[in-house]
Amino acid sequence: MEPLNKMESLTVSGEQLTISVSDAPLRQPSPRQPTPRQPSPAIAISNLIQPTEDKVVNNSRDLLALVDEYEGVIEVARRQTIYCTTYPLTTSDLASITWIFTTGRLDGWSDKIHSYYTINASAREAAPYPIIERVDTPILRLSAALRPQKDEGKLKFVIVVQSRNTPVSYKLVVSNSKKAAGMDMFYEVLNGNSIVFVGAVLKGVAVPVENPMRFPAVVWKQVESVEEAEAVGEGAVGIIC
Repeated sequence: MEPLNKMESLTVSGEQLTISVSDAPLRQPSPRQPTPRQPSPAIAISNLIQPTEDKVVNNSRDLLALVDEYEGVIEVARRQTIYCTTYPLTTSDLASITWIFTTGRLDGWSDKIHSYYTINASAREAAPYPIIERVDTPILRLSAALRPQKDEGKLKFVIVVQSRNTPVSYKLVVSNSKKAAGMDMFYEVLNGNSIVFVGAVLKGVAVPVENPMRFPAVVWKQVESVEEAEAVGEGAVGIIC
């Protein structure tokens, strides 16, 4: 069969067919180009694992803001790592710390001793607790004493500090305002010591170590407000903690 040009006739099975053919050369299909493979997006490791950063406390205001708001590890001025909590103190906790109000030292270290006074033993026979190794992680144990109070200006704050290097040694610090208490606590934890107790009493109350010559017998009663502290009867001291 001859090649078909423009208009050609072709008889197939007795029937005549007319076929129109263009002079233009047949268009060859272009070879299929492979679709370039897009690289998978890089996985950002930082989006999968978010490191937990310790809360940083840089001053006494930051420290007081932690009351009832934070529980966990904090960094004090990026220098000292401590554990912070607002501790729900009970009457038993109060009873275990009041020894320092009577036999401790104001702004000085004293060792907690076994009490043998109930069996008429002399102070010379009292034996200290065994020496405990240095505390690895100090604690900042805040309390209800640092919560906002009505007539807060009537209060002073008693802070019990535990030595980091000699854990059987404690120090009593008395601060005449919440702001001063925050500063005193911040300074102690900055130096690696622990705050194991914070309480608030009326400013007119003399903690026994503040008045050692009188040395009165004191019954400590846990209260929740200035009003309750003022209502405590004679011979007892109301302490917010």
